[in-house]
Amino acid sequence: MAEQLQKNIIIFTDLDGTLLDHYSYSWEQAQTALNKLFLNKIPVIFCTSKTKDESIYFRSQIGIEDPFIVENGAAIYSPSGYFNFPFSDWEKGGYEIKKYGTPYHQLRNFIQSCRDELKIQLLGFGDLNTKKIQGLTGLPAHQAELAGRREFSEPFYFLDEKSEKKLPDIRSLAKKKNLKISKGGRFYHLSGLHNKGNAAQTVIENFLKNSAQDLISIGLGESLNDFSMLQFVKIPCLVKNSNDQYEPEIVSKLSPRLAGNAGPEGWNKIVLEILAEYDII
Repeated sequence: MAEQLQKNIIIFTDLDGTLLDHYSYSWEQAQTALNKLFLNKIPVIFCTSKTKDESIYFRSQIGIEDPFIVENGAAIYSPSGYFNFPFSDWEKGGYEIKKYGTPYHQLRNFIQSCRDELKIQLLGFGDLNTKKIQGLTGLPAHQAELAGRREFSEPFYFLDEKSEKKLPDIRSLAKKKNLKISKGGRFYHLSGLHNKGNAAQTVIENFLKNSAQDLISIGLGESLNDFSMLQFVKIPCLVKNSNDQYEPEIVSKLSPRLAGNAGPEGWNKIVLEILAEYDII
């Protein structure tokens, strides 16, 4: 619970390619840092493109009990009673929920209209069965099924280069519908105008309200999809992507701390470095 917060530090983290290995989805290499965070009751806030059900699965597996942000800022789920004040007027399934996202059926309608109007070949998760999602992501079957339970965003990909060249046209159509397209580690993502940063800012404000003290907010990501989240934290950190490179736009615009490695290995390294700087052992 937030009232048990012993340090004035909170951590926001992307999952795919950041806390989770890009290929294996393992967080094992980050376990040393995670253990120190747990020991010191430092909250770890997922800020991910993953769905609510995927996030709940990984929270359970890793042992995290803090609020989490799903589908690129589309919604915040806070365990009921986590803060010492009502977080939201809407509660379901043991979570208080704030929603910012566009309903999924509207996104699916837009995907179909793009195919019809622009004569392009693309597929979204709503076109795929669990086996196909599994093949594209490398997820085990049960996790691939959770990935298909979209509420506010639609990952999609192009079937040919000719179609992908029409991405600017798709972005233009999306803008007219108050939608946007972002690029993640594996897929493009269609969503409403929400972003990870605005949701992270809301969570920070609630921690400040709850604790009445300044907070050191740390953010960890690896792709442009994490840019808005990294903008809102005091210490933005970047791990290398699956190509063993740093996202150049984030480096040039935010001058983040660089982890030195990719995925959970880099995550572990830089978190331990920051904790040491604050004499957290």
